[in-house]
Amino acid sequence: DDRVQNLRDEVREMKEKLRRAEDAEKRALIALEVENAKSQEKEEHIKGLQKDANTNQEIFIKMKLAENKIQGQEDEIKELKKQFHEASSANTQALIALELEKARNRH
Repeated sequence: DDRVQNLRDEVREMKEKLRRAEDAEKRALIALEVENAKSQEKEEHIKGLQKDANTNQEIFIKMKLAENKIQGQEDEIKELKKQFHEASSANTQALIALELEKARNRH
């Protein structure tokens, strides 16, 4: 009779240990799923940051190209103004010379 009771107690103890082990396993699985979710969230965040960085880099490059184009246009405008001024000066000098010649011819 004592032997049967000892076996029952031992079975009860084993069941309790099994229950604790199963609970620990469930907690470990839940913790693992939480860590996986956090890891995936971090990866997605990093991908988002990389995408933003690439977008910013593309915008920066486009901005620099636009600045270079504007600078080229400004340089071209300066050159055209210079040429216009030179041409205007030449025309003015030619007109003055023509007026002087006319005045000489009148006298």
